[in-house]
Formats: sequence, C-alpha cells, structure tokens
Amino acid sequence: TTLNNPLAVLSLSGPGTVTWNDTTGGTLTLLDGTVDLNGGSAVFSKGFSQSGGIFYGRTGTISATTFDLSGGTFNAPTGAFALSSTYTQSGGTFNGGSGAMTVAGVFTQSGGVFDASARTVALNGNFTLSDGTFKTGTNRITFGDASADIVTISGGILEIQSDDTTQTGDIV
Repeated sequence: TTLNNPLAVLSLSGPGTVTWNDTTGGTLTLLDGTVDLNGGSAVFSKGFSQSGGIFYGRTGTISATTFDLSGGTFNAPTGAFALSSTYTQSGGTFNGGSGAMTVAGVFTQSGGVFDASARTVALNGNFTLSDGTFKTGTNRITFGDASADIVTISGGILEIQSDDTTQTGDIV
C-alpha cells in the first residue's frame, strides 16, 4: 500500500495504536507527502518503506519487522523504535530523536544520513556502512550483541559523537 501524493497528509492523532497488518505480505510504503503519528504509536507487521516525503513519529512508539529508507526524511518518535529484522538505508535522512532503538537483525547503510541524536541504539546483528553518514549521537550505541556479529565499514563516514559506544564481535 502506498501514499503517493505530495499534498497528502495522513495525520493519526491520539494515544491509540495504529496497526498496519497487510495480509498480502506487503510493507507500508511512503513515496511522497506527509505521515504524522501525532501522539499515537504504530505497528507495521510487514515492515515500513520510505522513498520520499516526511514521516513524523513525534511521541509514542514504532515497531516493525523491516525498515527501508531510500529517500525523504524519517523523524523517529520519542518512544521505543523496535525492528525485529533488518534496517536498510540507501538514501534519505533518519533523525533519531530520543528513546531506545533496537534492530534485532542486520543494519545496512549504503547512503543517506543516519543521526541517532539522543537515542540509545542497540544494533544486535551485523552492521555494514558502505556509504553515507552514520552519526552516533549523544547516547549509547551498541554494535553487536554476540561475538559472531561483524561491524564492516568499507566507505562512508562514521561520526562518533558520544564517548559511550561499545562493540561486540569483529570490526572489519
């Protein structure tokens, strides 16, 4: 399912939870326009993809299986941001906000800007930075949760802004 209208604004207000449970196996894709959670939380059971537009998480939480950012601006919520599988970024800007972020699977960045801001980030799998900028922000960043996890930096910029960055496993 897509939101593809530069003038469209999807505003989801209130303390409730929005659940996107696409039974066809697809992810929710933002191509253009604006999505504003405005106080609520969101569950994307099949994942979230953004190639344009602006996403405002504001307050609340977000959970998804996968997250794919190839363009636009994603402003994470102040609550928890949990991915049960993978984070992929080839473009666009991820603004971390505050709260905790957990990626249970592989984190791959091949473009764009990832800015953790004041967010505590746990990358519990392999991490690859091949292009773009990864900013650690001012809170704790943990790379890997097992000795078999590999941190690979083959290009791009790793900008360490915090003195609380830890790594488990190998750095390549």
